[in-house]
Amino acid sequence: MTNIDYEEPVYLEVYNNVGVRIYDKTLITQSNSSINLSRYPPGLYIFKVQYPDRIELKKGIKF
Repeated sequence: MTNIDYEEPVYLEVYNNVGVRIYDKTLITQSNSSINLSRYPPGLYIFKVQYPDRIELKKGIKF
């Protein structure tokens, strides 16, 4: 699992190591959200978090 912290609505996309989008969701509730990647194979994942004023890319490695 990975956590995304936010205080405003954000749009989240998760991509696998070959660039295929495997998850997308608008997170509305001000909170800390967890994304469960247990059904996906080990590897590198890119998390694209779109805030109203910026975009952040985060890397995650699943073992």
